[in-house]
This record gives sequence, structure tokens and C-alpha cells, in this order.
Amino acid sequence: MPSLSSMLLLIQSISLNLFGTIMLFAPEKAGSPFSELPIDIIHVMGTTSVSLGIAFVVTAFQSRQARHNFLLAGVPVRLFAGWLFYGDGSTGTAIWDAGNGIVNLIVVALERS
Repeated sequence: MPSLSSMLLLIQSISLNLFGTIMLFAPEKAGSPFSELPIDIIHVMGTTSVSLGIAFVVTAFQSRQARHNFLLAGVPVRLFAGWLFYGDGSTGTAIWDAGNGIVNLIVVALERS
């Protein structure tokens, strides 16, 4: 059975890959505010999201130490993103990002104990 950190990375990759794919192939389905962006910005967001999603998938199959380093490196960014999105009024996105940062910490702590 895969480790908890591997499963977490694979689960977190799903939203990145789905969002990136939608932005690249059907940006009109991403809805507002994305529908109002210039196409080159949409392409940057889409390819960046898919690239990050692939990085999560690849990391899921690395050593435990590599998975933990990857998860811990993302914690400050996820917490900052949560604060930033909350300030922008995007509560759902804020909860998703900050929540994932906290879950990252919990999973690493559980696997190290």
C-alpha cells in the first residue's frame, strides 16, 4: 500500500492537473474571472498548473525524505496563499490552500513518528 505522503501528493496533484487542463483546452469553462484574461496569461496559468501537478506525481514516487522535503517546502507558500486569497475574498480557495499546508505538516509528522 502506498504511504500516506504518496497518497497526499497524488490527491493534491488532481486539482492542479484538472485546473491546468481546463485552462489549456476549455478556458471558458473555468469561469469568471479567468474568462476575462488574455489568452497568453491563460496559457501560462494552464502550463504552470500542469507542470506543478506533474511534479507532485513524480514526487509521490520518490523516497520518503524527498516526499517530506517537498511537502514541507510547500507549507509556507500554501499558508501565505491562504492568507492572500482570504484577503481577496476567495474563502474557499483560502481554506483549500491553508488546509493543505496544515495537512502537509500533519502527514510528515505522522510518518516521522
